[in-house]
Amino acid sequence: MEGYLDYKKDSKAYIYAKLYDSLVEGKLTLEMLERGLLQNASAKAFLSVKSAISALVVKNLNEIIKSKNEKEKYWYESVGYSAPITGLIGISKDLKKLGIDAENAVRIALSLHNVVKIFIAIEE
Repeated sequence: MEGYLDYKKDSKAYIYAKLYDSLVEGKLTLEMLERGLLQNASAKAFLSVKSAISALVVKNLNEIIKSKNEKEKYWYESVGYSAPITGLIGISKDLKKLGIDAENAVRIALSLHNVVKIFIAIEE
């Protein structure tokens, strides 16, 4: 598939793309905050953290899955590498075991994600 970034084929390119995405989303967050666009800024901040976590997972994937059972390894290799919303807390705990403390950033990002859902509910 053209344009599809496969972390298994080129992990360095995947990590670079995710970190670049994280920086771009972070910059957009700041621009939107300056304009008072809180809902959009919250969404962008969440995406920025999610991309950074995905890059960290792929960079440290071999270390993360060393202590995992087959089901958990499969999850990381098929879904977890992308840092899905439902797995962010667990991923941050696994990263912490490697000395990478991302728990607070993940919790704040999830709170921002919930703020976006509240804004959407208010608008409806």
